[in-house]
Amino acid sequence: QDLARASMPAYFRFLTIMAFHVFLQEKVDLAVVEVGIGGAYDCTNIIRAPVVCGISALGIDHTSILGDTMEKIAWQKGGIFKVGRACPPLAHGFGASTPVALSTRAPLQRGVPAFTPCSLLPPPGLRDTEWLGRTQVLPRGPVTWYLDGAHTTSSIQACVRWFRQAALNQDKPYDGSEVRVLLFNATGDRDTAALLKLLVPCHFDYAIFCPNFTEVSVPSNVDQQNFN
Repeated sequence: QDLARASMPAYFRFLTIMAFHVFLQEKVDLAVVEVGIGGAYDCTNIIRAPVVCGISALGIDHTSILGDTMEKIAWQKGGIFKVGRACPPLAHGFGASTPVALSTRAPLQRGVPAFTPCSLLPPPGLRDTEWLGRTQVLPRGPVTWYLDGAHTTSSIQACVRWFRQAALNQDKPYDGSEVRVLLFNATGDRDTAALLKLLVPCHFDYAIFCPNFTEVSVPSNVDQQNFN
């Protein structure tokens, strides 16, 4: 078959297939696989016997796919659970609480004898972690970029708190002429107006809105188009 004419999977499915390919090629011993949307019907939900499953804080998002209530969304997310596999109870907080809870409780579930849970274990790793594109400050000459991928009500609120504090700590121009420009994009069926309203306390001077298309013509390369 002519590979140039072969149909390609959608963007996130393509990324998932590529990730599993790399994991197999590199003989990865342990992989953390994060669901794209929901769980029950997500393309990542093909692992029959995961070591452990965990669900982060529930929120209203992707309602056209997952449903418009917390109960419906919880059902979708619960689809990743597998019979006989560990599912540690988590306190549904935000930020780093989920991976910390998984890392401290999963070994206990598996009966690891040498593991001693301690509240002092996670902070050093969290403090030294660099997550590109999430609360990232990127100085570039006279311009300082503040990057974050927040796209839900709760994450935007956290982003605003982070940005206001980070901007406050940043050195200002000698003449005091600071201009704030918002570069904004949202995909899927999110309530863009509601998300933008949450950004008002940041006091941006200008706003630039980016489309979700990488080409002017009608996109045919679905593997490069993200509509989530």
